[in-house]
Amino acid sequence: MKVYFFYCVFVFGILFTSSCENEATTQNDRKQKNIDYTEMTTAFCVCSHQSIEISRRLKKLSSDREAMTKFLPEAGKKFNEAIECCLNEKKNFGAEELNEESLKKGLKRNCPQMPNQLIQEIHLRLK
Repeated sequence: MKVYFFYCVFVFGILFTSSCENEATTQNDRKQKNIDYTEMTTAFCVCSHQSIEISRRLKKLSSDREAMTKFLPEAGKKFNEAIECCLNEKKNFGAEELNEESLKKGLKRNCPQMPNQLIQEIHLRLK
């Protein structure tokens, strides 16, 4: 009788564990599929507009080390504001995890002027 009881507990434990994993995977898949990456990346572009302009300005200042050094604190502040805005948009879209490929494609399509480095940074910070 004890062996039968332990066998039942063991089987139910395995079934319960595997059903939870499948449910979590299904919920994650649904979250991934329900995200409108076109709209979300458009919102990210709006958030990142100033960072894109700052990136262009930094590129122009690259030969003037002193001017670039003076400008870096402002650039860092604007970049952090852009990331914070993107995080808020991510929450607004109900996205917990982002599909890297869809995010990058959407940003490149909706923000062709966005530097690849900024796209990478957005992805890394929004994971």
